[in-house]
Amino acid sequence: MGDQLSEIQQTSRPFDRIKQGSFKIDVLFNYTDDSESVLEWCQGTVINVVSENDSYIVLKVKWNDECLRDGESQTTNKKLKIHLWNPKSHKKGVWRENLHHKLIQIETPN
Repeated sequence: MGDQLSEIQQTSRPFDRIKQGSFKIDVLFNYTDDSESVLEWCQGTVINVVSENDSYIVLKVKWNDECLRDGESQTTNKKLKIHLWNPKSHKKGVWRENLHHKLIQIETPN
């Protein structure tokens, strides 16, 4: 599923839409589960842009409930490196638009 979602992303970062707010985001986090490192996509909605420069953007994000673990805040500031927008390989910190709804539309026959 991750590869299909990567393929349907727009190639340039959608900063204009991000700055408008309500942008659905997908961020790859690294969690430790039973002493094992696991990469997991987490989805949320951008509330606003906190700051930005040529190498990163800081977004205030309200995370979806299913992405939260015990004790985690639903709203956080997330610093995202510009060059990690939808790269070919997945690693901690990669980010993209949350397009899960489009993938479901593609896979659902009419």
